[in-house]
Amino acid sequence: MRYAVKNKGNLVRAYELGAGSEMEKLLIEEGSICMQADGSYRLRSREAVNGEGQLARRGDFFKVDTVDGRHYPYPNKRDWFLENHTPLGDDLYEQHVSPLPIWTKDDPPCDMIDFLLASGRLKITPGDSARYYNALLWGAPMSAAEDAVIVFHKLGRNEDGSIAEISFNFVERQMFERDYTVCEP
Repeated sequence: MRYAVKNKGNLVRAYELGAGSEMEKLLIEEGSICMQADGSYRLRSREAVNGEGQLARRGDFFKVDTVDGRHYPYPNKRDWFLENHTPLGDDLYEQHVSPLPIWTKDDPPCDMIDFLLASGRLKITPGDSARYYNALLWGAPMSAAEDAVIVFHKLGRNEDGSIAEISFNFVERQMFERDYTVCEP
């Protein structure tokens, strides 16, 4: 298993959903963030399939990647975000860094990928390089290209060592190379 760490000193802009920031207003106007009838939100990240968007709640945070002038919001659950970021003011945060397990299609098999495949939480489509990885993440179908990196954010094991809970996300190769450094655990 390989590990990566977010680049040290990685400062990020993030916004609390429902707080009415200018960025939130802009992304609602652009259609990248859609408020649902029940008060939840759908955030249309680059990996969103069929425009459904990732599910988030008021009080969760979101970060934004801008590619070719288009904004792509990514949700972060409130508790996780507050545990892993230090506020610096003006929507600027320093992300705490710790080694996270990662996996790519060229890595040897591992129990985490085996678990996700066996449980149906991850599907691999070998014939489609643009949508090679497929999963339901944040309440929406997501896909990623075959060169993407799977980053595991949370892993809990039972006493016998079997996987009890697992949280992961897809990171596009270009974003991974920009934002992460491969390291020792």
